[in-house]
Amino acid sequence: MPDVARAIDVIVTHFRLGGRLFYVGAGTSGRLGVLDAAECPPTFNTSPDMVQALMAGGARRHF
Repeated sequence: MPDVARAIDVIVTHFRLGGRLFYVGAGTSGRLGVLDAAECPPTFNTSPDMVQALMAGGARRHF
C-alpha cells in the first residue's frame, strides 16, 4: 500500500500543477479507461481535458 499512497501523492501534485491523466489501453482495459474518463467531469467536476482516454483502434473500437 505505501506504493499506492506515493503514486496518489504524485498524481495529486501534478494535477495541481496543471497535469493531466491519460488512460491508454486496448480491449477491455481501453473501454474501462474511456468509461472512467467520461465519468470524471460529472462526478468530480473536472475539466474534460484533465482525464482523457486513448484506445487502440480509435472510436470504432469503443463498443
